[in-house]
Amino acid sequence: MTSTKELTQLEQSEIAQATKKHLTNIKISKQQDIIIHYYTVDKSNTKYKTEVEAVDPPLVKFTETLRALKSYIPDLCEFEDDNEIIVIGLSLKYDNCDALKGLTISALRTLHNFTSPMCINTPYLEVDGDNFPGQLYNEVEDIINLAKGYLNGDRAIVQQKLAI
Repeated sequence: MTSTKELTQLEQSEIAQATKKHLTNIKISKQQDIIIHYYTVDKSNTKYKTEVEAVDPPLVKFTETLRALKSYIPDLCEFEDDNEIIVIGLSLKYDNCDALKGLTISALRTLHNFTSPMCINTPYLEVDGDNFPGQLYNEVEDIINLAKGYLNGDRAIVQQKLAI
């Protein structure tokens, strides 16, 4: 059984460098903040949960790759098209061997008669399940790698003018 405890930033940094990050949630907020949840497990089987929320813009490929998952939403949620859909995140689950077990895609869909969008979560998709689209696994792996890159500093460069 794994136990969970709160850590200081220094402890989180040391653990993150010594262990593998298991990403459980990748999101782009309404304000375009990047939110990534992950956990690590140390040798004593203690699980350390970390949530990163950053305002630094991600690489363009990060956003494009996440947004491209919208093509799966119509079939999975039985919609006619994906014209009004924007993907905002992924929730990921792993098995005991650290392999991706399944996922849920979160998105927003514009509604013409309302000022706020409809929140969409696909059904939970098991990687080995019959309803898991073949190419989706590779795209999710790309997003996971881009999110890990973001955690390691791969971000879009924003130039700011200095006040003189």
